[in-house]
Amino acid sequence: HMACKVYLLQVVGMVCGIRGDEQPECPLFLGARNAEMLITGLDVFRHIETSSPQAIYWNFIAIRAQQLSLSTRSAEDFVFARLACLTRSHGPQLRQVEEAWKRLSHIE
Repeated sequence: HMACKVYLLQVVGMVCGIRGDEQPECPLFLGARNAEMLITGLDVFRHIETSSPQAIYWNFIAIRAQQLSLSTRSAEDFVFARLACLTRSHGPQLRQVEEAWKRLSHIE
């Protein structure tokens, strides 16, 4: 699992460098919100030796849902939480996505 740890360290370094040409003194991309997501992702990877990939993935989704004040009581809640993660929605944008989600029929 050393290769995985080296890879994760590389990802952290890369994320810190995003938008680095705009302000070399600090990582612009890695503000509080993105740092929280990165730390959450790294935290769930601590269980890589004891949990299945599916369990790690859905644990990440559950934690992000909690951070976004989303419910995880039902399968549909998890689907919406996953959508929120995939679209990187938060704040007012998340509420717009949630409103659009609620307007969908079960067939859609």
